[in-house]
Amino acid sequence: MIAYHCILPFSEDETKQLKKSQFLAHNIFYLKPHEAIAGSAYSVRDFILMCANRFGGIHYSDPASDKERERWLRSANEFMFSYGAPIAFSNLAEIATVVIEGVAPLIQAINPSH
Repeated sequence: MIAYHCILPFSEDETKQLKKSQFLAHNIFYLKPHEAIAGSAYSVRDFILMCANRFGGIHYSDPASDKERERWLRSANEFMFSYGAPIAFSNLAEIATVVIEGVAPLIQAINPSH
C-alpha cells in the first residue's frame, strides 16, 4: 500500500501556518510493502535527509547499507514518478516550493525591491 499527500496549497483555503518543527514532522508519504508487516510513514524531514544522504543529493550511500524503511523508499523511488521525476525528488520539489512561498514575506522584508 502506498499513500501520498501533496503539500502544495492550491488555494488560500488550503494554506496552513506551521512552525518549522511542525512542517518538518508533517507526514507526506506512507509505504506498506506487504500485508504481514507494519508500514512506515515518511515526513518532510525524512525525505530531505534520505534524498541528501542516501539517494545522491549530497552523498550516495550503497543500497546494501540501507535500513528497511530506506530500502522501501529507494524501491518506490525506482518505479514511482511524479512531475516526471522519481517520487522522492518530486517530493523535494514540493517541499522547496512550500519553503520558498513561506519565506517570501521574510525576503520581502529584508529586500523590499526584490
